[in-house]
Amino acid sequence: MGHAEIALSWLSDLWSRLGGRRSSPILPGDQLVCGGEMWPVTAVILQRGSGREWSAIGLTRGSQTIWITVDGEDVTRYEPLPGVQVGVDERVTWNGRTYTVTDRGSYEVVGVDGNTQANIGDRANYMTLTNDDDAERWISVEQWEGGATEVSVARAWQIDRVIEQPGRA
Repeated sequence: MGHAEIALSWLSDLWSRLGGRRSSPILPGDQLVCGGEMWPVTAVILQRGSGREWSAIGLTRGSQTIWITVDGEDVTRYEPLPGVQVGVDERVTWNGRTYTVTDRGSYEVVGVDGNTQANIGDRANYMTLTNDDDAERWISVEQWEGGATEVSVARAWQIDRVIEQPGRA
């Protein structure tokens, strides 16, 4: 088993022992090593929808902030697509391709920790848009109730290692 598999296996095991209902096994102040790059964790949002819970984790390095989600062993990286909007036909054109809705749902924020504008009780609707010619990436759209709409490009990602903040129990 490689380092990445060990890290994800450990993460999934801990998440299972916590019942997926307590704080994330990754906390602000921790460092994630992904693809050989170090990313400081600045925020963790616990989200619940469709009968399951998962973590959205804010990573900030310099002036760049990205979000990842950890849902069991699935890790997804999201990068903002400023200026990209969903059309009235619920399609997005990006990078010369048109993406259409293949999944939708909603979730609620049930826990927050760190530097984030999210609050417990916030709700969002989401859409996942895909294109058959771009199997590696998809478009994620989050529409926050009473707030902004966020459009991101998403792709599978891998956490190689979690380095806990010093002094964490």
